Amino acid sequence: MKVSLERLDARALRVELPGAGGDAIAVASASGLRGVLHHEDARLVLSDVAAESVELDALRLAFDTLVLSTESSVTLAGVSLALEQTETTLALDLGAISLAAAALAVAVDDVLVRGRAVLHGARLSVRGAEGSLSAARVELDGFSLRIGDVSVEAESLAGESVQIAWGAAGFRLVAASIAGTSLGVTAKDVRIDARGVAASALSVAEGCITLDALSADSAQTALVIASTSTSASATGVDEPLVDFRFLDALSGQLDVDVDVDVTVPIIGHRKATHRLRVPIAEGAIDYRALEKNLAKLEDALLDFSVRDGALVLERVNPLFPKRGHGKPIVVWDVDAADHELAERDRVRLAVLPRARLATSDDAPSGEPSAIALRSLALLRINTRLELAEVDRPLAGPLFGQLRPRHIASLVLGGNVFYEPGTAAPRDGALLGEAKDLAFAIVGLSLGTSRLDVGSFGAATVAPIELAFSGAAPKKIELGMTALRVEQVALNDHRAVSRP
Repeated sequence: MKVSLERLDARALRVELPGAGGDAIAVASASGLRGVLHHEDARLVLSDVAAESVELDALRLAFDTLVLSTESSVTLAGVSLALEQTETTLALDLGAISLAAAALAVAVDDVLVRGRAVLHGARLSVRGAEGSLSAARVELDGFSLRIGDVSVEAESLAGESVQIAWGAAGFRLVAASIAGTSLGVTAKDVRIDARGVAASALSVAEGCITLDALSADSAQTALVIASTSTSASATGVDEPLVDFRFLDALSGQLDVDVDVDVTVPIIGHRKATHRLRVPIAEGAIDYRALEKNLAKLEDALLDFSVRDGALVLERVNPLFPKRGHGKPIVVWDVDAADHELAERDRVRLAVLPRARLATSDDAPSGEPSAIALRSLALLRINTRLELAEVDRPLAGPLFGQLRPRHIASLVLGGNVFYEPGTAAPRDGALLGEAKDLAFAIVGLSLGTSRLDVGSFGAATVAPIELAFSGAAPKKIELGMTALRVEQVALNDHRAVSRP
């Protein structure tokens, strides 16, 4: 049977396609429709089909694992169509100068894209289980993208050279560029809200999102910091959160009042406040000057010394003080370069996190120190710092999940508390702002995903709000302007690890 479509009343026409699971296409009206319908046995062919405009009451196309559907009407202009359908095969080519859908949805596996859409230069091509939907330009309102435990929302979004493809190679969404008035990203431990967003070379495939470049006029970010210092359990990357060698490029001033409560022999315990005023130059401080900031009793009892290949904080006899012969309390093991620096009364900030409590092996008498820390409070913190380019010579490249590169200025203030062994640590906070900063991210764990960023820069970061539980950071909130981000990859480790 052969039928000319010019003589066909297309109103209320319903077309079913293999796997659609019901009415796939419901035509409300068509203008300027022409073409030929050929039906023979189980074979249906639509050839040379064209229309000035077509309005659909509904659209639902199911192709293998992908479903393309709308919840309301669809209007197409400048339509061309070629279709060949049998009981087991489907070849479909649909083109439209424009396609407008009030509620378009594309679902495949754990990926769902939704929004009010206008597609310019739209084309749908299907060959069996392989297919693609593309457009020269896409305009979306109420856009949402869900991929695994990551979701993206936008009030309005425009994309150039956009394509969704599916088949044996899996699902893929690509766009040469996208731009939007606002964009929100939510993952298990992070929320980002940005305005004035533009991105290039977007790709979403097999649980992975990549971007060549992204910029935003402003952004607000909230990040919950995992209790573990590595992301190995989620992403297979066994890296510390930060490589403290970046501190070698730090300079500025650190002022803080330190409240210390320690257990000491004879008197039981001692509480004191040490008003530390610490200048930092090229990542190092003068530890002898730091001694002089201690309260009088501690200044009399405590000395720094360089002994046995280490920098040591020791307790001395105030009546017969002799530096280097006291009872060790805290030890920093140092290499040859840091040993030479310590001989000049200076220590790198990057060395300080390597502190360890003294053992009997460190004490001349063979007995460990009887002094034990009960609590430590960093009060009225006031820092004014800058980080020079970290590309200066280091002992090998920086590692770590967060890799600072430079900060023109950083101001921080607040209070942090540390009470060893406490079941309910006290909350602390740091507030501040920064200007002209840049860093990279490598393998940062965000739920089941891993985030990598080749370069992240911002003109200003204000406010900076860092919340602590005891001495451990638990949440950071940032307000940023003039963001510049390059080489972004957010990979779902479950997808990456699939055979």
